[in-house]
Order: sequence, then C-alpha cells, then structure tokens
Amino acid sequence: MVLALTDKQAQDLINLAKVILKKCDINLDTSPVGKILISSKSGKHKFNLYYRYKLNDIHLNFTDDKTKLTLVRINLDTKFHKNADKEIIRGNRVELFSEKEYNQKNDGFTYWKAYKLPYKSFKKTDDFSDALNSLLTYANVVKSNKVNVYFNLIKVL
Repeated sequence: MVLALTDKQAQDLINLAKVILKKCDINLDTSPVGKILISSKSGKHKFNLYYRYKLNDIHLNFTDDKTKLTLVRINLDTKFHKNADKEIIRGNRVELFSEKEYNQKNDGFTYWKAYKLPYKSFKKTDDFSDALNSLLTYANVVKSNKVNVYFNLIKVL
C-alpha cells in the first residue's frame, strides 16, 4: 500500500493557517468523546480533531479529512508505541505523520513516529486543555475563542 500523503504534503497541511468551523462547548463529564471540525482559512481543505477523555487515557487525533490520515496525535496514557528503530516510547507522547517510519516499519499500517513529551512545542502534561492548546498551536489553528472545555462544570479552557 502506498501512503496518500508524503512527508512534505503532510507538513504543508500542518502549516496551513486554519480555523475552527463552529463554536465548540465540550463538557468532558457528559461528552468525553467527540470531534472538532477545522478548515483551512481559504476553506479549500478540511480537518478533524477527534478527542477522547478518560481518566489517565486522553487522546487527541488531528486528521486530514480527505485522506483520513493522522497528521498529529497526542496520547496521554500509560501505554507505549514502538518505533521502527525498535525504540519504545512509554507514557505521554506525541505521534507525528512520517512517511519514513511507514517505509521502515513496513507493516502496511503504521505511518507515524512517536516522541516522548515534551517534544518541540509540545509540553509535558497530563492535562486535556494543555494538550489541546499545544496541538492547536502546532497545527496552526487560530482559536478565536471557539472552543470551551468544561470539566466538573468548571471552565478549563
């Protein structure tokens, strides 16, 4: 199988200026799983940010809508990811699209490489709001106060 994106194309998609399409009020108590719709500022390209919140098991998955491929994923949990070079990344980590990793892993599935947090602009955190902010910043999403996150009826973002 050939990947639908190259590293350069994935990086170009990440670097596009983006906006959140509609105001999101996320109540993690009642809606611990969901999706945030994101678009390039030009409106020509769509993205999805899937989130899942459970105690000690938080996932944020930023995907390209056209190819459905993950561009950036943050995992805040106690699990691990084994990179193609056999390095095991345990615990909180960021996973980035990598054509090279896909070719080296050669399992027909894994196209991302994991890095232990902190990494680049991603902070070391266990907090949903901090991780969400890091991901939105890295993916060049202009927030415009369109995402409100609530937990135990307290606004945390």
